This record gives sequence, structure tokens and C-alpha cells, in this order.
Amino acid sequence: MCYSRKDLQRSKLYVSFVGEEGLDYSGPSREFFFLVSRELFNPYYGLFEYSANDTYTVQISPMSAFVDNHHEWFRFSGRILGLALIHQYLLDAFFTRPFYKGLLRIPCDLSDLEYLDEEFHQSLQWMKDNDIDDMLDLTFTVNEEVFGQVGLCVPILHDSHQQGKFGYHDNHIVIRWFWAAVERFNNEQRLRLLQFVTGTSSIPYEGFASLRGSNGPRRFCVEKWGKVTSLPRAHTCFNRLDLPPYPSFSVLYEKMLTAVEETSTFGLE
Repeated sequence: MCYSRKDLQRSKLYVSFVGEEGLDYSGPSREFFFLVSRELFNPYYGLFEYSANDTYTVQISPMSAFVDNHHEWFRFSGRILGLALIHQYLLDAFFTRPFYKGLLRIPCDLSDLEYLDEEFHQSLQWMKDNDIDDMLDLTFTVNEEVFGQVGLCVPILHDSHQQGKFGYHDNHIVIRWFWAAVERFNNEQRLRLLQFVTGTSSIPYEGFASLRGSNGPRRFCVEKWGKVTSLPRAHTCFNRLDLPPYPSFSVLYEKMLTAVEETSTFGLE
């Protein structure tokens, strides 16, 4: 990180591991890039997340804004990518098509949205492929109540690397169903839910606002993820519950109950 870009471009990188005598005729360097990339692009560290379509291609996570020194970490990630290209070494990482387009400064189109939010992409694609003049009356506006006053709000959609997925808001119907389900849970089920999302069934002395993650304070949050047939999943390092957009309260309640009562182990994707 201390070297200039020009110095890195014109210099050969040699790697040696502590306690190992092997000379670097590409073997140690190849292993170095493999090991570094496997950790650096691991979604559990918060800088990157899995695509909406699979669990092996990654893209920049909207949660990365909460990672300490995230700009420096991304600068470091870029240098690792650049050095791997210069030295022609493979990385243990696969990126989404929009991510590659961003690196190459190629404009994204509607098809790229599928990697960020599959359900939203399908909805927009259907509207594009069908005549909806007599079927739907849609505008890019919403009535919002603020301090007791109802006004017309025009939402602005930013680039997905800045704004993240098109997820839930506080008054979203799925979020309201979620809290209704929590209210219906008995105390044992609520403790299991807390264990499922945070990795512990106890809360800090100061309350929920003081929950901590892998690298500092991390509030309990719910994010839109997955298909309606999926079970909820949790990221205990970030106190995050990934909740699919279930079509009804009864489906949501059943899926949540299954998740908190029948899962008791940690897993890696």
C-alpha cells in the first residue's frame, strides 16, 4: 500500500512464507494470491456480498459502508486485483457481471439488475415485454406520511453499489408481518430468534442499541433476500436477518418458526 502505482507495475513481486525455505518461482506467489483473495472477498467480512442468483459470485455490499476504513480496504482490494493481473495469477473469487462492467467502465443495462435483485428484474422485464397501458397505473411516486402530513414523494434510485438492493423500509408489509410474528412468538421462541440472528440469546446491558458485530457496534437489521420458497438466513457476524419477500403473513410465520426452531449449527456458503 506504500508503493506508488508505477512502482507496482514495473516491479516483480516475490513472496516468502515465514518458516518456509521455498524460493518463489511462482508457487509461493500463486498460493499467496489464492489465500489473500479467499479471505478478502469473503462476504462474512462485510465488504462484498453474494449475487442474488447464487452463492459463489460476489459484488460490493451495501453493508460495506459500516466497515471501518472501508475505502482503504477497497483500495487494497483493487491493488490485489491489479497485481494478480500483472503477474497473471488466479484469484479465489468470482464477480458478478455488473461488477466486471464497473471495472471496465461499460454501461449497465436492465439485464444486469437480475444479479442484484432477481424479483425486481423480473417485474421490470415483464412490464417491458407486455402492453400494460390498460392493466397497470404506475408512477414513480409514493404518498408518504411525515409528522402527520401526507405528501407526494418522488424516490431517486442511485447506483446499486451506493444504495444496495431494493430492499425493505420500516413500513414495508413484510417488516410489519415480521414484527407481528415476533409478537406471536412465546419467550422461548424469541430467545431462539435472538440466538439465530446474533449468535447469542442474551442482549447487552445497555439494550439492543449496543449489539456488537465482528468489528464494532452493529445494530439488528432485516434485509430483503432470496425467493419465497427459501427459509430466512442469518449473518451472526453482522446481526442481520435475510428475510425473503413472503406473499402472506402465514407463510412468513411458518418459515420463521422453522428457521429458529430447527436450525442449531453454523454453516459456510
